[in-house]
Amino acid sequence: MTNGQRKALEGFQWPPEEMDRLTRFEASYCIDLHLQMMRGWKERKAKVWSVVLGVTEEEAMKQFSAPWQLKPATDKQLKLLKRVGVPLPPYDLTAGEASIILDKVLGGDSGAGNRKAD
Repeated sequence: MTNGQRKALEGFQWPPEEMDRLTRFEASYCIDLHLQMMRGWKERKAKVWSVVLGVTEEEAMKQFSAPWQLKPATDKQLKLLKRVGVPLPPYDLTAGEASIILDKVLGGDSGAGNRKAD
């Protein structure tokens, strides 16, 4: 397995002992599957957020293009959402979603969700 493949699988939270068992070709296949699932997830998120933001799905997809936007919302984001009275959904927000909501609630710029999370 290449260093790049190892880094990609680490990003997907693969245990080191599992990564050590993979050949370069198996690692490539696993990474491709992860990326396909992420694309589907991002497309579903973009459909919802396009309605919320009143933009096209392509524009909403930009809200989930940076790696930090796909990570779980930070404690700081969640505390601020609670403090400004935003009810939290029954699912875990991503940092990108929390950023979009905070931009809307706090009157942020029109590039909602494009600033890096703390």
